[in-house]
Amino acid sequence: MDFKQLFLSFDGRLNRAKFWIGAIILAVINFVISGLGWALGVTQKTTEVLTVEPIAFALFGLAWLVILYPSICLLIKRCHDRNKSGWWLFAMIVPILNIWVFITIYFLRGTSGDNRFGRDPLAA
Repeated sequence: MDFKQLFLSFDGRLNRAKFWIGAIILAVINFVISGLGWALGVTQKTTEVLTVEPIAFALFGLAWLVILYPSICLLIKRCHDRNKSGWWLFAMIVPILNIWVFITIYFLRGTSGDNRFGRDPLAA
């Protein structure tokens, strides 16, 4: 699997299996960086109050930045596999419609054969 093509490009199509592998990799990276931030920056002053140190905020922000661009790349390529433009992701902000968009991107099979975004990733 070409990680540069998987995480750093908007071009091409991505089938469900590779999409889920990429999503799991990004989730693990997020979990590790956020866990490190939690371990280094959250202190318990009393039994009821947790305080968050600036280092924790910095690491949480870093985790968000590290996974933001690759996540968008994965989602756009999944849209391409369904023969939809990446701009279709903006439908995720519309209530109720976002459920359909989520199901379409995450669970439904891509377009069979070639489409306007490239070759069928399952045809190889």
